[in-house]
Amino acid sequence: MDGTVGTGNVMKAIQIQYQKANDAGAILDYGVASAGTVATAGATYIQGATDPTKGSVLSADMTNLTPITIAGKAVSGDVSIVNPSGSITVSGASVGGTNDPTKIPAHLHVGVPNPTFPWIDTTPFSAYSTNAWALGTGTIGGSNTLTNVTIPPNTNPNFTGNTTINGVLNIMSPNVVTFRGNATVNGVIVTDTSGTYSATQNRLVFGGSVTATALSALPTTNPAYNANLVKLTGSFILAPNYAVSMSGDFGTVGGSIVVGTITMSGNATGTVQGSLIAMHDNSGTGSSSSVYLSGSSDIIISSTGTTNYPTGMSFGNDFTPLPGTYTEVTPW
Repeated sequence: MDGTVGTGNVMKAIQIQYQKANDAGAILDYGVASAGTVATAGATYIQGATDPTKGSVLSADMTNLTPITIAGKAVSGDVSIVNPSGSITVSGASVGGTNDPTKIPAHLHVGVPNPTFPWIDTTPFSAYSTNAWALGTGTIGGSNTLTNVTIPPNTNPNFTGNTTINGVLNIMSPNVVTFRGNATVNGVIVTDTSGTYSATQNRLVFGGSVTATALSALPTTNPAYNANLVKLTGSFILAPNYAVSMSGDFGTVGGSIVVGTITMSGNATGTVQGSLIAMHDNSGTGSSSSVYLSGSSDIIISSTGTTNYPTGMSFGNDFTPLPGTYTEVTPW
């Protein structure tokens, strides 16, 4: 900076050091967040595991005039839409802990700030999926156990028996991967992020129940599980360009689920230790919504909020000043 006193110049310079800091991922404060519409039907619930407010729902859709339709049994938290001209439909459901139609509006929020949806980078996981899947067999070496496996594009495997996934299952696009029998996932399922969302060419179908264990629970004494791999915590499914459907129980999954769209039907019920995020805005209604729950499906949310960013998610960076680094220096 400089200034003038009388006929002379006075100059002063300061120096401050900055560090890179992650932008806040406010979207992780929602239990279910969707770039598109959200609809529930039947006997479905969205609820917080121990804190009812964690069972909250957000739609960032700006096209459909009714971005969220709640026709299931209950949403334990608040319901919010970004569109200031939109509306929220609630039909016979409990919202925010009440069935009272005079009190439900206090838990409905229109025109909320649009949170940043995450950028997804699955390369931290794909670096460990070094085993190639045996084309056409559905197995590796005659086994339904897949340990740190990459499925090549256009393979479209159909796993009809009990399948165990250990470590990382890395799916290259396009692909339709189907699990018709029960699946055990001891780790994480990721896809590449190439191309765009496709409900026909990119699909994950879970037709049976899913038993899940987080990467952090894998024994590092097993040489298949690198000590750095088990530190990649906070994510369970990262498939931003995929349509995902679940029709069976999925127990407790140790991380967030980030997909293009998701449909849960039948008795698909489970606990998500994180958030459920749908990245694709299809502006549909009912079963064409980006998030659609029907039957007796329940999502129980045990979210970690912005205190714990899942591996593979980024919300950008800013530079913030380091405390105590302000100094006055000689101007150049």
